[in-house]
Amino acid sequence: MSPSGRGARARRWAGNLLLLGGSTLVALLLGEGIARLAIDIEPFRYLADAGSPHWNQDHPTRRYALTPGYRGRLIATEFDTRVEINRLGLRGPAPRRVGGPLVFAAGDSFTFGVGAEADAAVPARLAAHLAAAGRPIEVWNLGVPGYALQPSILHVEELLEHRPAAVALFVYLGSRASGANDVSGAVVFERWAHDASSPRPELGPTGDRAIAETAAAAQTEPAARRVRPRDARRLLERRSALFNAAMLSLAPRLRAWRQSRQATGEAERRQMEDGWRLMDAWLARFKERAASARFEPILIAVPELPDLLRSERAPIDRLAKLAARHRLPFVDGFAALGLADGGPSALYYPLDGHLNANGYDRLALATTDAVAKALVRHAARVGSREEDAQQPSRRSIDAAAAEAATSGV
Repeated sequence: MSPSGRGARARRWAGNLLLLGGSTLVALLLGEGIARLAIDIEPFRYLADAGSPHWNQDHPTRRYALTPGYRGRLIATEFDTRVEINRLGLRGPAPRRVGGPLVFAAGDSFTFGVGAEADAAVPARLAAHLAAAGRPIEVWNLGVPGYALQPSILHVEELLEHRPAAVALFVYLGSRASGANDVSGAVVFERWAHDASSPRPELGPTGDRAIAETAAAAQTEPAARRVRPRDARRLLERRSALFNAAMLSLAPRLRAWRQSRQATGEAERRQMEDGWRLMDAWLARFKERAASARFEPILIAVPELPDLLRSERAPIDRLAKLAARHRLPFVDGFAALGLADGGPSALYYPLDGHLNANGYDRLALATTDAVAKALVRHAARVGSREEDAQQPSRRSIDAAAAEAATSGV
């Protein structure tokens, strides 16, 4: 082929590539425009009302706590919900305590109800299901976004003066240290607890994710290799409706596929094992507090969506073994959420990863029977204690009557 022929061919190729690139760019811009008409891009954030304090504050033992009096909105691309924190630092209206059993629902953002209104979160739905079954109770929402197992239990201990009949402890589980879960979070919290100079965490986009990122940063892989892809994704999440539209349909299965392909490193395995050992110790403490404070403990496992999609039950089964070891009634959230009509994806937000209102209701319904049985056990124990307490006074009355008869009075 002559030089002039080769040049003409190269020009044709260049022209075709420019045409392809231009067409792709136009298609992307057109898709972005259409997506922006259909999707409002909202970064995950707490938006306080005028005059409201910040949503969280420092806490000496729990690292941080919800701020009493906070009023505002919790906003993301997939939801926009109201959040109000009462005088006890709990989500929801001020506690009434008008009689009847009191139940604590403790845990992280899945208990708090990220992505749902207060009356659609697990604690409120649990109370509604029990009331419908003829057992009206009051359920307090002790959920705090980002909490691991330790601060959840410490939170329960701080409020034991209110004498709950039962405590439902929700544990969010995942199979990897790089995910947001209570296993990796237990290690991060323990490090903070032994370091008085630890700075206040910047919680965003959720406290759960902040804890997971802190855990990942502690591993040996250079931070730069982790930060760049994450920052690129956050930029796309904030700026591109087309990216969010694609992720809404693909994100859960992409996360599940990526996790199935990733090899677990030695550092990650050690961190997860350390987390499980810490959870074992703190569940023993939870059981001891239940005995001393005379409340009925319940343990509920909440799986992450990628594990559900991959049918990865290992974390749930391991927690079930710990529950059996400590004789804690156990609720398998994997079974409850994995068998939903339409699959588990119908119960979770694809981008955010939290449960939606239907998911929270299904988890509450799965917990209802365990809480009802716990209240029956508590009532039986309280009744037997009251009967035992009356025995000495009855014997003293009988003795006084006998003495009076003997003396002729």
